[in-house]
Amino acid sequence: MNPSLRTLLGARRRYLIGLDVGAVRVKAVELTDGADGRPSVSAFASVPLPAGGQTEALEAVRKAATFHTRRVASAVSGRAVTVRYITMSNVKESELKQALPLEADKYIPYDVEEVYLDGQRLEGAEGGESKVLLVGAKKTLVQDVATRLEAGGFLPVVIDVDAFALGNAFALAREHLLVPEGGRPEVCALVDVGATKTNINILEGVTSRFTREVYVAGQDVTASIVKTLSMSPEDAERWKCDPKDRLAEAAAGVQGVAEDLGNEIKLSFDYFESQFEREVQRVWVSGGGLRYPGLLESMEKLFGKPTQFWDPTEGLGVEPGVDVAALRAEAGSLAIAIGLAARIADAP
Repeated sequence: MNPSLRTLLGARRRYLIGLDVGAVRVKAVELTDGADGRPSVSAFASVPLPAGGQTEALEAVRKAATFHTRRVASAVSGRAVTVRYITMSNVKESELKQALPLEADKYIPYDVEEVYLDGQRLEGAEGGESKVLLVGAKKTLVQDVATRLEAGGFLPVVIDVDAFALGNAFALAREHLLVPEGGRPEVCALVDVGATKTNINILEGVTSRFTREVYVAGQDVTASIVKTLSMSPEDAERWKCDPKDRLAEAAAGVQGVAEDLGNEIKLSFDYFESQFEREVQRVWVSGGGLRYPGLLESMEKLFGKPTQFWDPTEGLGVEPGVDVAALRAEAGSLAIAIGLAARIADAP
């Protein structure tokens, strides 16, 4: 294209879909370059995972919204993913990736040849050493995810980790709060409660210092309601979203699940605080698993820290054609999808 024509027509807009494939629903958020330099939501969809499985769900997602691209960022998680915050000898930035396999052998519970490795220097340390974030994911897991995305009609360009996507979404919305001008960065914990697992990411400013997955989540609340109120799982899910009556009857079982989850999260806080000698100052909650009367308040009492829900769409523009009311209604469960789409700036 002639340079003058390119100038007249404007730079070509970039688009990237963040695709969060959960155990119950598939959420997709497409971001594009906003006029003010911040990303805008250009499309989104959330569909239940059908009996036919992920391929059918991905096809349903593509039909549920008018996406401008097939390029997606998705994520892996679980026991085949290893995240470690390690200390290693200082090397040049250009040599860090080459040095990782030698260090990874100490921390990755698989043959290094079976794992995709990545790393990022966090800060310098004493004695010519650096703090480094080391991430490893089994190649078979990553390849399986990419294959399923392609079968569903998408083009995978980024495979991230759930907990880091959560941090990216939070930084996108609230970076000005995380790194106050002239002050020490706040330490906050992000807790995303999904259907089958809970992601924890502790940030110092915008830097991830600790991540963990806990396998207590929203379905455990549902199972408690099923048992206590003698409902089907489907009826329990609907009742949980709008519990007009029988709250007292369900309270003991639901509270027990909340305590189990809260204790697991608090263990993570205690470990972080003992290792880093900094206190978690605030807890931000997303996901649908704690949206039940009284659960958030119970967590706040257990943690002894300010604890509140946050909106991952806060601060994002919304393009014409997007149903704003529907987006806001789903916002609490879109954190990971938004964090994945936030990779638009560095996606190949």
